[in-house]
Amino acid sequence: MSRIYVIDTSYLLELFAVPGFSTEQAVKTIQAKFKEAIQARSQLIVPLGCLFELANHIADVPDVGQRLALVEKLTKAVESSVATAQPWQISPPDKLDIALPRMFAEYAKTYLPQGMGLTDTYTLEEALRLRRKYSPAMGCMVHIWTKDRILKAHEPDKEPNPFVG
Repeated sequence: MSRIYVIDTSYLLELFAVPGFSTEQAVKTIQAKFKEAIQARSQLIVPLGCLFELANHIADVPDVGQRLALVEKLTKAVESSVATAQPWQISPPDKLDIALPRMFAEYAKTYLPQGMGLTDTYTLEEALRLRRKYSPAMGCMVHIWTKDRILKAHEPDKEPNPFVG
């Protein structure tokens, strides 16, 4: 069974070990999950908004040397992702399949009252789009990698043994 993981900012903060936004144990756990997923040839998807949030958190790192090292690492990952779709693919794809007015209406009606932000709503919408495109009958599961319990509760396919920190 193939797996698609839509990756939220909370996992990216741990993957990049951003000071003030990550813990040593979570960094080890999430880095191991990424390594395992890559070895299993799982598809990793990062919504563009999550990259923006990650970069904003990097900008908050007090040590300028750490800040510059982190942004260099992020820049290399983004360049590689654009050129080769590795280590992940960046969403939205060239053709945006999500109707923004519908997403904003759903955000206002359903997700905002639950305490979910707009980036989390887009992350969920991307996971649901992928679920519609790749059904379980095709042998594919779609998960959201996040430490946010509200967002995780909405993922299309329940992940066995999730890490929500």
